[in-house]
Amino acid sequence: MNYIKEINAFYDLMEREPLSASAVNLWHTLLHINNKAGWIEEFTVSSTILKLKGGLSDSSFKRARKELEERGFIEWRSRGRNLAPFYRMKSLCVEFNSAGKYRSRLVETEMNQQVDHIMDHRTDQQMNQQTNHQADQQVNRQTAPLIKQKETKQKETKQSRQEGTKTDAVAFYQDNFGLVTPFLTEELLSWINDFGDDFVIEAMKRALVRGKLNFSYVRGIMNSWIKQGIQSVEMLNAKEKECINRKNHRVGWSRGRSEEVVPDWFLERKRRQKVEKENLSNDENVDVGKLLQEYLYESVERPV
Repeated sequence: MNYIKEINAFYDLMEREPLSASAVNLWHTLLHINNKAGWIEEFTVSSTILKLKGGLSDSSFKRARKELEERGFIEWRSRGRNLAPFYRMKSLCVEFNSAGKYRSRLVETEMNQQVDHIMDHRTDQQMNQQTNHQADQQVNRQTAPLIKQKETKQKETKQSRQEGTKTDAVAFYQDNFGLVTPFLTEELLSWINDFGDDFVIEAMKRALVRGKLNFSYVRGIMNSWIKQGIQSVEMLNAKEKECINRKNHRVGWSRGRSEEVVPDWFLERKRRQKVEKENLSNDENVDVGKLLQEYLYESVERPV
């Protein structure tokens, strides 16, 4: 299963056959858990976890699970008390074939596996029975279309696997922020396609460190980086390192100015000026005192 394709197929189906909000939340939660489990065919998860991650009450959870089961989105079976039930997700991805009918990717995969088995068997049998040049040419002509089909299938599988790696950011958001809505899913996938999972996850981590558990803050971080021309984690780290080096350079330059060495002759001149100023002040005090004494003496000697 492919996370992105399943989500797109789910909302394409919602346009024709809508589900309740509780059923949509539960389907997203089950898809997320199945993705973390490695897309195994059948997995177990407790009802408590599903209700917690999906934000559902007990009654809403039971109604949503019944709705998904009746509509053919999931299968589940109980294992008794105190044991988590088994769940199985049904793929919603479909392709349009030449006959004008839709068939599921699961059916297509089974058909490809049968073709691979037939091709390998026929190739081995023909190679063992025919050893001359003409037989080799005949084997090549008969197996070429099948080999080409197998190579095409391998290429599609590799591409599908590469697309599947683009789900890390969505899973990270659901683990740390909560349920992702269809609108937010489209914006997340747009960022993932343009910049990659690691870059988007880094923006989410910055928001978590600042205690901002909302998508608006993540959007603000992403828009700020994009405006600065930053498009990867490597570019972000280089930019931050450059800013730190520039700041350290300014601090060092300012500190160097404050610790500049003062020449000895300058200090000596300052000392002399201070001494001369003190001497001048003392002389002025002496002159004033002398004049005061003379005035007092003359006042005493002068007859009334």
